[in-house]
Amino acid sequence: MAENKELETVVEEITGEESWNKRVALIRTIPEDFGKARHQEVYAAIAKAVYVPQFGPNFAYIHWRDGYELEPIVEAYKLAFKLTDG
Repeated sequence: MAENKELETVVEEITGEESWNKRVALIRTIPEDFGKARHQEVYAAIAKAVYVPQFGPNFAYIHWRDGYELEPIVEAYKLAFKLTDG
């Protein structure tokens, strides 16, 4: 990627690649093409375009356990609060 490319162009190049290896290679050039102050913005745009559409709820595969009840979580927080002096 050339220096000072627009964010939209970079996202389009990455999303247009068929190979994950090529996508990764393009992503690795971001530190060279964008200043540190823009890294979060650039990576967020890439994630939104490439990864987020792949996510979906997968609730059918969560098997219930007693540990999912609220009380064990509350106890863990109480213990953490006590051990860290709040």
